[in-house]
Amino acid sequence: MPPTDDATLASGASEPRGGAPDLVVGGADGSQALLRFFLPQRPGPGLLRARLRLHVKAGSGPAPSLHRLPRTEVDETRRTWSGSAPASEPTEPGEGQATPGTWVEYDVTQRVWERNASSFALMPASQDTLRFHSRESPDVALRPQLLVTYGEDCRARGPVPALSWSRQLGGAERDRHSDLAALPDGGFVVVGSGGFGSTASGSAGGAVITRHAADGTMLWSRTFPLSKSSSVGLNAVAVDDEGGIVVAGGYAGAPDLGAGPLPSVSRGLFVARLGPTGDARWSRGFRVQGYTGVTDVALDAAGNVVLLGALSLTADFGGGVLVGGPFSGSRSDFTEAFLLKLDPSGTHLWSRVFADDAAATTARTLALEDSGHVLVGGLLGEGDMAERTWTRTPFVSRVAPDGTPLWTYRFTGLDGEVVSVARGARGAVLFGANFQGSRTLAGRRVASVQGQDVLFGALSAQGQLLWVRDQPGGGSGSLYRLVSDASGGIALFGWTAEGDLGGGSLAGGNVLARFAPDGTHLWSRSLGRDFGYAESSLHAWPGGGVLLLGSIRSWYALDGDQPQYWSNGDEDLLLLRFGP
Repeated sequence: MPPTDDATLASGASEPRGGAPDLVVGGADGSQALLRFFLPQRPGPGLLRARLRLHVKAGSGPAPSLHRLPRTEVDETRRTWSGSAPASEPTEPGEGQATPGTWVEYDVTQRVWERNASSFALMPASQDTLRFHSRESPDVALRPQLLVTYGEDCRARGPVPALSWSRQLGGAERDRHSDLAALPDGGFVVVGSGGFGSTASGSAGGAVITRHAADGTMLWSRTFPLSKSSSVGLNAVAVDDEGGIVVAGGYAGAPDLGAGPLPSVSRGLFVARLGPTGDARWSRGFRVQGYTGVTDVALDAAGNVVLLGALSLTADFGGGVLVGGPFSGSRSDFTEAFLLKLDPSGTHLWSRVFADDAAATTARTLALEDSGHVLVGGLLGEGDMAERTWTRTPFVSRVAPDGTPLWTYRFTGLDGEVVSVARGARGAVLFGANFQGSRTLAGRRVASVQGQDVLFGALSAQGQLLWVRDQPGGGSGSLYRLVSDASGGIALFGWTAEGDLGGGSLAGGNVLARFAPDGTHLWSRSLGRDFGYAESSLHAWPGGGVLLLGSIRSWYALDGDQPQYWSNGDEDLLLLRFGP
């Protein structure tokens, strides 16, 4: 991790000098370098080793000694101590010579603590002037580093496929992705905001679409920059077998996505269809009252578009006014989930809200079966928040191709939400959920022992529970994504403190795993604590191939404790392809 602050302090100076691309140690004025790190508390095994590394930019001489500043929090913009310089404790003597292009390293394992700031000073060992890269250095990989190694029981269980390739997307701005859709040939499309490292101008802060080949190479990108009069947010993407693309999200103003301006609104949502090269085919904009948001979008075999979203007041998508709940418009109102279906040309086919006794229905995820049936998962909110009786019941629903509700399975007695649904083998409906509580499901007792835990399983096409899996022995965890391949095989990505998804204990942190269609564990591996987060996308192919898209901040070590990836800005995207 990088320092939160660093600065140069000249001998006798009353203020530090921060914000420069280098840190100076030594010279005629006896300058010292000040650094501050904050080590957050992490779940799972404790800290084993911590090393502070600085890269020599210019100058040669004996390596500086490192001193811990016991009661001083370094601030690169102002003085935080009394006297001519901050008081320090000898910590680590410098070893060897510091020469340009090399790293100077110190073992600080006994000098840093989780949930605390740790400040250090580099003191000159001679009058030689040494310049080190600072946290403002334009070369991200050469900035000061605190490398932390945590105790880990095991990083992999089962025959984990090798990493086939990786691709990093990002520039100086903060890059965020919203969704990923994969093509039959292994290529894929990503939507989000930032620039994804593309050369397109004006992308900062706006929306972006990128198309990639099967090896991750970016083929093209389209951006929709922010302006004073309009904005576009891309929430979801779907693709067809020919490479056609459908994107959906929110907008304001009257932006032109390439097929003419959308209707002018203060707040609305849109659906747009693009060709395989990103050319606009059509776009549809919808004015809404109150809050609305797009959660997911999918394409059926006929090219029809199905969109899932949330609505708090009213909207008309072409089939009449939809009302976002029985108390729509009141101060106690909640959002209601809705479904919208358009034909391949963007014409309205049907739209409906989820009519339910619950005070609020929040739909998190959408999937389509080959037959055109719609699968939806989320939570049913019930009770009174003010009285603290509010409960969240996870649910899965199946809807006919014409919009007729067929069944809803409620996980009554559990508190949580279904975050993923997918097509399973032989017509099964797969689901992944986060939950709290305990209950017997399909003959298995599931219980969250230490807070939120992970649950996944399958329902029949008629809505009967077939099987479930949770973490053996309990624990805590969070499921980010669950997907299936064409054969019904399952892949999931999430976080777990105990690290056991059925194959044995793993290192705590983010975990990628594969299961057979009946939930049998095939393999799982830890991805550490610094990759992914909730904003992640996952795709699986028959034969074990998995594509994972997540985010990294500062640096990331996939294997071991040596960084292999460095972010170009505040946050970059990282694509990892495992297996064939």
